[in-house]
Amino acid sequence: LHARIMEATPPNSKAVWDQDLDPQLFEEAREYLLLLTSVTEPEFQRSAPSGELLDLACFHDGSSCAYGTGVWGIWTKSEPGRALRRKAKFLYAKARTARRTIPDQELSSMHQSVQISRVFQRIIPSLQRIHHFGDSEVSHKQICSTNCPKDTWTMNRVNSILNITKEMESNGIDVSFYHVKSEDNLADRISKPVEGAGNFVHSSHWKNGLKFLSRPMDQWPVDNRMKLRGNLICEIPPPKEIPPPRGIHPPSSPPPARAMITREEKSPLPPTKVGAEPMFSDLLLSCLLYTSDAADE
Repeated sequence: LHARIMEATPPNSKAVWDQDLDPQLFEEAREYLLLLTSVTEPEFQRSAPSGELLDLACFHDGSSCAYGTGVWGIWTKSEPGRALRRKAKFLYAKARTARRTIPDQELSSMHQSVQISRVFQRIIPSLQRIHHFGDSEVSHKQICSTNCPKDTWTMNRVNSILNITKEMESNGIDVSFYHVKSEDNLADRISKPVEGAGNFVHSSHWKNGLKFLSRPMDQWPVDNRMKLRGNLICEIPPPKEIPPPRGIHPPSSPPPARAMITREEKSPLPPTKVGAEPMFSDLLLSCLLYTSDAADE
C-alpha cells in the first residue's frame, strides 16, 4: 500500500534511467526499501482451529488515500454439557488506493467487503452467518436509506451491496452489518499506512482477530446492527447469543425436567369461542391424554 501511494503521488511520469530522483521521493523510496528488508515474514498456523467454520467477520474502512477489507473466520465447537467455544483466524485482506472523498472510500470498502464475502460463501459450504463491521455512519445510512442516491457512482454501489446481500440471503446465509467504534475496526490499519505495521502483522490481533470475536454475539461491542428486511436493509436490535445445538445445554442452565402429569392433574381443554375451530395443539393434547388413559387401563 505504501508503494502504491508513492507511485500515484505526482509527479508520476516516467523518467530517464540515469536522471537523479527528486530528493523527497528518493528519501521515501529509501525508507520503503529499508522497511521491506527489516520486516520479517509473519508466520501463520496452517491447520484450522477445531470445530466448524460457521461465521465470517469482514472488517472494512476507508481513508483519504485508500480503502481496505480484512476477513477473519470464526470456528465454533460444541461439546455436550459445555458452552460453545469460538476461535477466530485471519483468512484474507485486500487494500486498494483511490483518490475520492472519505465517505466514498468508506462506501467502496463496504462494497468490496460484500464482494469478497460472496466469494467465501461460494467456496465454504459450512458458512451460516456473515458479519460486516464498519465505523462509517454515512455508509450505513446510505444502504438503509429509502431515497435513491443522487449520483450514479453511489447508486451503483448501494444497489450492488443490496443485490449481493439478497443473493446470499436467498442461499441461506444470515448477513448482518454492524457499526463499531474505530478502535474495534481491524480494517483501520488496512486502509492507510500506519506506524508499527511491521510489528502488528505478528500480533494476535492480526492472526486471530480481536478478542470479542471469540465471545457470544450478544457481547460484541457494536453500536447498531442492520439486516435485510424485504427489499431494504434496516436497523434492528443488537444480536443475541446463538442457541446451542439440540441436545446441548450450557452449564449455567441444566436440562429442563420433563413434566409429569398424573390422572388427577389432567384438566379438560380450555374453552374456545363460539364457532371457533380448536387449535391443532389442543387436538394433539387431547389425543395424548386419551392414549395415556387407554394405556393405564
